[in-house]
Formats: sequence, C-alpha cells, structure tokens
Amino acid sequence: MLKIQHIWTMSKKSNRNSQKPGGDNASFEAISRRLKVLMAAHGIHKQNEFARIIGEEPPKINNYLNANARPALNTAIKIRETFGVTLDWIYLGDLGGLPFTKSQILSEAENKLPEPER
Repeated sequence: MLKIQHIWTMSKKSNRNSQKPGGDNASFEAISRRLKVLMAAHGIHKQNEFARIIGEEPPKINNYLNANARPALNTAIKIRETFGVTLDWIYLGDLGGLPFTKSQILSEAENKLPEPER
C-alpha cells in the first residue's frame, strides 16, 4: 500500500506535460482543446454557461479550459451524459466510440477553432 501511495504522490508532483498514458492526446492542453471544441459544437460561448449546463463550479471549468487541470472523472461523466461524448474522447481524443454524426460535428467545430498556441 505504501508503494502505491508513493507512486500516486510522485505522479501528482510530476510536470503536467510529462509523458502520460495516451501520449499528447491525454495532455491537459489536448483535453482543454476538446472541451473548447465541444462548447463550439454546441454553440456555447461562455465558460459560465458551460459550467451551469454540466452543474460544475466556473473556477473548475476555467482550470480545464486553460489547461491547468484535467477534469475529474465525475465531471467527465457529467459532460458525457450531457453532450453524448465518450470518456475516451474527452480524455484521449478517441472518436471511435462516438456516433458518426457526432464525430462529424466535433470535427467540423475543431476545424473552425483557431490553432492552439505552441
């Protein structure tokens, strides 16, 4: 048990851009971009509106959209239930489990967003 706790503590202290399962698709920046795509696809222009729709506090949403944190599982489940996306898409960008029309809508919305700054 101590070893598992130590690994958990170490992973929490590690650089947020370090290698993660899922590679770059699982980075805070990639997840932030997908949430922005989701908002754009549904015509949501304000963080507060997105927060209200999924029942979360605006500061949490701000952290997710600014790539300062990854959504907790319970938040990701709310997003999944509200918008019909999968956890694999939220966390990893995997379009495979989405209905074809949903993946098309998300792809179109992503193409309309400005390129992320590097």
